[in-house]
Amino acid sequence: MMISKLHCITVVGTILGATIAFAQGKQDIRGFRPGMTFAEAGEFVRKNNVSCVNFSREVIPYGVKCDDMTLWFSPELDDTPLIAIYTELRTNSSVEEVVKSISEQFSKPAVAVPEDRSTGPGYEWQLDGGKVLRFTPSRRGLHLVDAELADKADQERYRRSRVPVPKL
Repeated sequence: MMISKLHCITVVGTILGATIAFAQGKQDIRGFRPGMTFAEAGEFVRKNNVSCVNFSREVIPYGVKCDDMTLWFSPELDDTPLIAIYTELRTNSSVEEVVKSISEQFSKPAVAVPEDRSTGPGYEWQLDGGKVLRFTPSRRGLHLVDAELADKADQERYRRSRVPVPKL
């Protein structure tokens, strides 16, 4: 059997793509990743039979409940990107076991973070592309957020909320 140049290029491209994806590490929770558009998330929901509330509405909601996760979208930004994912882990594993497992899955070391007003002490993983994963042991909560997109959404919300000073 003869292998053509096209087949070689295709195989090399596939290997390089997989290598790049592996080098970047895991960036999602159960297939949802910050930065995907509302349309992409909706397609993922349909293809994978994920049970979600609100995907069929005309108006795009800010938060969508899917199984045991909450997906936070930003209607203020173009294509309504997914900016954050929250889920509570249902496990009897120790905090150390959970942190070790998450570190292995995301190929990043955990950093202990001090208590925060809203979340309490926990662990963070700095992922590629400005994404941050935070585990809060007291709630068994796992929060994956694209910090850059969240900042842009906050700035856009602030810009839209400003009422111009009337000319007198």
